[in-house]
Amino acid sequence: MTDTTLSKADDGKKGIISIGTLQKAVAFVVLIALLALDGTVPAASAWLFPLPLAGLALLGLGIGLALASFQMRWRDVGQVLPYLLQLGLFATPVVVPAAVLEDAWPPLRFLNPAWGHIAAARSTLLGLPLDGAAWISSWAWTAAALGGGLFVFARSQRRLAEWA
Repeated sequence: MTDTTLSKADDGKKGIISIGTLQKAVAFVVLIALLALDGTVPAASAWLFPLPLAGLALLGLGIGLALASFQMRWRDVGQVLPYLLQLGLFATPVVVPAAVLEDAWPPLRFLNPAWGHIAAARSTLLGLPLDGAAWISSWAWTAAALGGGLFVFARSQRRLAEWA
């Protein structure tokens, strides 16, 4: 799915609509309609669902800014990145249930930056209790990643043309 942009000039002002955002909005409306047809009632905390998504988006932005700069400087980063992403996928409770990883390695959940955001998203949608410590830890990791990514990108921005 490509994320092309459409632009429309109107009275001298330019508005940009992202096709990917539009597709997600349509999918969300279809999801709500299907839930209503099925009779499924979302949890009362479901309106908080955008907060963990915003945390994941900011975490991805911070890491992406740093990795983009590293990729321009050292071309091998792009070769290693898929393996690191797969390792992160298995260390996050997306594939493996959170209870399995919590019992096996309790303190390691605080070292995974995405753990708290994903657990909070699951908690808001399913009405489960929120693991506040893990979510605070994830927000701390997100702030560090975003700050570090912005710092690295700002420092390397002047030299990107030399490295390209």
